[in-house]
Amino acid sequence: MFETKLLQEAINHLRASMFSYLATVDGDRPNLRVMRTAEVDDDGTIWYVLHRSSPKMKEIMANNKVCVVAWANGLNLRIWGTATVATPKEASVHFDPEFINVFPEGVKHPEFAMIKVTPTEIDLKHIEG
Repeated sequence: MFETKLLQEAINHLRASMFSYLATVDGDRPNLRVMRTAEVDDDGTIWYVLHRSSPKMKEIMANNKVCVVAWANGLNLRIWGTATVATPKEASVHFDPEFINVFPEGVKHPEFAMIKVTPTEIDLKHIEG
């Protein structure tokens, strides 16, 4: 699907950055926010933890097309893809204990939700400055 070198560089970049930007669509306008990246799989799937009742969850349920942006050290990464709500089993596997103070019951917390972003397109630019 993706060139191996490009995919690996994107994965390494996301794993090195604790935060990335997640863009969703709110009606007829984009909505962008900083998110803590929970995990990035070897196939490029990106995992985020969020509150079930958050605006971003409602936006994803209405339109699951998203864009993830990360920038650091002269690398500008954009990943377009689709966001889906993780199953309880997936959430259990990908839950990061760093979120335990936000969700004390972990994946069983009533407000806990996890989404996975499956990349469909990757753009990585090296910006010399």
